[in-house]
Amino acid sequence: MRPRWMVLCGALAATPAMADVTACTLTPNEKSGLASAELRIFHYEDFVHSIVLEARTEYGDDLPYLFVCETTCAMEMKGDLDRYRLTLEGAPLAPERVVLETEGLQDDFTHSDIFDVEGCRDLP
Repeated sequence: MRPRWMVLCGALAATPAMADVTACTLTPNEKSGLASAELRIFHYEDFVHSIVLEARTEYGDDLPYLFVCETTCAMEMKGDLDRYRLTLEGAPLAPERVVLETEGLQDDFTHSDIFDVEGCRDLP
């Protein structure tokens, strides 16, 4: 019988505590309204199962994003009028660029924040 967490999580093949974590420092492009960002990629045997993006706005607020990765990395929050999608360009565990797309669910609003990856490191 499979452990309860495997039945509830479905896509995860291991406990979150078993995941390897790669952290990347990001620099937003000049068109972005964000000042800086940090990316943490949670993976197990090269399968990316989730990504946390913490971005700081130019006015000092920190915005946390949690993406669940299956075929794509996406985030939707109940009651929010936007959908967020994250794309890693280059190797999944050593991306060269990161694109955060925001799409309005009730209108035709779309926006992309593009980040250059300054460097990635494995966390203990």
